[in-house]
Amino acid sequence: MPIHKQYVEDNPNRERFNTSVESTVNDMEGITVKAKTPASADTEFIVRHKLGRKPKEFSVCCRKTGGTLYESNESKRSKTIMAFKYSAGADEITIRLR
Repeated sequence: MPIHKQYVEDNPNRERFNTSVESTVNDMEGITVKAKTPASADTEFIVRHKLGRKPKEFSVCCRKTGGTLYESNESKRSKTIMAFKYSAGADEITIRLR
């Protein structure tokens, strides 16, 4: 979840928190998304996210089976979706996007 400014500025025309610092912190933080994989292994599925930009990397946080998650189509990576395939069928996984 992206961080938000938690202060009230005395001068509304000035920002105390540098926007490049905010962007850097948000890039490190990332988000987690829960997804159900298709019943058939190696079948493409779409994961919707609210990162607000194209993810730079992903990792699996939790899974029930020993499958491998991989990006199936880099051209489908966008500010709101990402396409994956999973080597095991029918699983619930938690993916971390940054």
